[in-house]
Amino acid sequence: MIKFYPSISPSYGDGIVLPETESGKQIIISPFEDNEDEGPQLAILIINAFGVEEKKFIPATKNVLIDKNYNLTYMEGNKEKRVQLK
Repeated sequence: MIKFYPSISPSYGDGIVLPETESGKQIIISPFEDNEDEGPQLAILIINAFGVEEKKFIPATKNVLIDKNYNLTYMEGNKEKRVQLK
């Protein structure tokens, strides 16, 4: 995948590719730890049908959930955050 998407760093951990969304987006999620102060994070790469990439980073110090509708729920500090990936 690194050959096709150069924005995926080889230093990231093994990622997962979610099934394509109804709108034709491909979502790749990879764990990484940039520095010890921030702790573990997830790099989320969203590629639309035209190949345009959007990258998001979220903290993964606590459980991160993705439901069947591609809603991602995670904790940032003591606040629960939600992001729609599709």
